[in-house]
Amino acid sequence: MSDEQPLKKLIQVMMKNYQLDERMRQKQVEQKWPEIVGELIAKHTASVNISETTLFVRVNSAPLKAELSFHRTLIKDKVNAFLGADTIKEVRIS
Repeated sequence: MSDEQPLKKLIQVMMKNYQLDERMRQKQVEQKWPEIVGELIAKHTASVNISETTLFVRVNSAPLKAELSFHRTLIKDKVNAFLGADTIKEVRIS
């Protein structure tokens, strides 16, 4: 029996161990944020961060914050669809 693992598996393990997968997901979401939520929301977004399974969205408009709070599930679904996985479990708007 061989201890060899397929290269793909090794890369996945390394990415998980060094939390590179989370950083890569965050970068992807940051770069495509206008496409995910639309230009208007993106224009008023100060930052987007992912920590484990939580998406943190900071906006610079109180009315938008209130509106987005009602649409957290929709945002979560759109981000997960973009990522192609059920990665985000919670969305926090501030």
